[in-house]
Amino acid sequence: MKYGLERLTVRKIAEEAGLTIGGVQYYFSNQQELYVYAMELLLKRGEERIHRSIQEGDDVFKGVIKMLKQLIPLKDPEQRMEIEAWFNFAVMAMKDEKLSEYNEQIRQSTKEFMRYMIEVLAKNNLLKDHLNIDEESVGLYTFIDGLTLQAIFYPSHFDESIVETYIGNYLSKLCYDK
Repeated sequence: MKYGLERLTVRKIAEEAGLTIGGVQYYFSNQQELYVYAMELLLKRGEERIHRSIQEGDDVFKGVIKMLKQLIPLKDPEQRMEIEAWFNFAVMAMKDEKLSEYNEQIRQSTKEFMRYMIEVLAKNNLLKDHLNIDEESVGLYTFIDGLTLQAIFYPSHFDESIVETYIGNYLSKLCYDK
């Protein structure tokens, strides 16, 4: 991914992997398949990062913040590259129907993850009773999406503590006082 997703080619993949172009084309018949494969790898790495971010016995509220922080490009170069690559993929998917289908699947998975975060708060009696889980899930998704874009475009304004504060403040509005 050192070339950037939009410049990822079968030739560059073959060079990096020490394979022939034919060898790579055996697995990927077109560039869309290559992009989807790259995004699947990045998605898996992101999921692993989310799981590693929490420890057994963590405070639930703080654990939710830790997991959500994994979706924001911070100083870790690998995390930033993964999230920026995802952004580039989403832009490319706007112009390519095959990529768009996969992008929609990932969007649905992200929405489900946001719902899960809200449900975790509710199951632990942190979420205010009068709130609608579906609406708050969409609200959280929208908030995290916006924060992610801001952190991509203006990285010098978003360090880990600022992002943690923003996420904590957002969630605090949904939860009973701690």
